[in-house]
Amino acid sequence: MKQIEITGGAKVGVGKAIWPFAKLIVSENRLDLHVSFLGSFVFTPADIVNIEIVKGFGGNGIRFHHKVETYKKQLEFYTTKSIDDLLEMIENTGFLNNPITQKPMEIVKRQNQGGAPFRLSTVVAVIVAWNSLVIHDVYHFFTGHNQALPLGIGGKIGTSSIFLCGLLTIALPNFHKLILKEGRELVEVKTFILFLMFISGMLFIMLNVVGYLIVE
Repeated sequence: MKQIEITGGAKVGVGKAIWPFAKLIVSENRLDLHVSFLGSFVFTPADIVNIEIVKGFGGNGIRFHHKVETYKKQLEFYTTKSIDDLLEMIENTGFLNNPITQKPMEIVKRQNQGGAPFRLSTVVAVIVAWNSLVIHDVYHFFTGHNQALPLGIGGKIGTSSIFLCGLLTIALPNFHKLILKEGRELVEVKTFILFLMFISGMLFIMLNVVGYLIVE
């Protein structure tokens, strides 16, 4: 079975993701659009009404007109490839002319979950924990606790924890099952997690280096 995988940018509703935070995967029976932090969307041939060529954000792209009510209506994918070549590649997979209309239960379940791949409890826990650490540091900075930077020990704990959680998510299948919804896959968020690891790692290094230089 022929399958294509293309990395690019995307637009989900009003949200935008630049290259390389979107990936389009198409086979004869299935089309996946992974947009890291904006969600992940799966379609059968029967779900797609038509594919429209669009221009704008990120250059030229394609918009998917679909029937899945749980997804944003505006789903677009952008690539540096020629749009004609992209459409030809999709057509060559057999997806656009596939007569099968019955959906596998796996896809029905995925669509019912909506686009967001992360568990809501995970998102809430991360936001609460990060904000608590930041508030702790800012409070100690402005109340004269001899803290050199607005972000101190709380920032170090937060950034190192994000880096470690990202590493465990990529390395341990059982761990990423704790943060992703049932049936979701690491490929949907891997690029985003690697980006978070890079940012958190750089922030951790900066907090330690700058803090050391100020103390010195």
